[in-house]
Amino acid sequence: MAMMDAQRQEAAEALFHAELTREWMEPTTLTYDGADIDNAYAIGQYVTDLQVSAGRVVKGHRAGLTCKTMRSVTGATEPDYGSIFDNWFLDEGTQVSMSILNRRLVEIERGRQCHRLGQQVTNLRDRGPCGSPHFG
Repeated sequence: MAMMDAQRQEAAEALFHAELTREWMEPTTLTYDGADIDNAYAIGQYVTDLQVSAGRVVKGHRAGLTCKTMRSVTGATEPDYGSIFDNWFLDEGTQVSMSILNRRLVEIERGRQCHRLGQQVTNLRDRGPCGSPHFG
């Protein structure tokens, strides 16, 4: 059974609340029958809407889990993507307390800042660590 839109909104509110309170929650796939990749992206958009309504600013977008090894560690079947908010950035050298993390797993991602809006991948064969495309 596919998720209803009200269930997607409910799941987004639960995720938003979990981030604010740092409370653990069950994975959406265990809470809602029919939760699949399409629902996940719809829920993600609702979370983005909630974040922006709360005053967060979208500062960028990410493609994650591009490395097959990281997908196998997390149980993902394909890369993911989403928004990056202003409060998710850390200055180089910032120390992060392990007490704020629910799951102590780090995926190291090396990024390059684009200098022009809408810059295209110059060569899809030019892959960075774990296969992520580089922007030229």
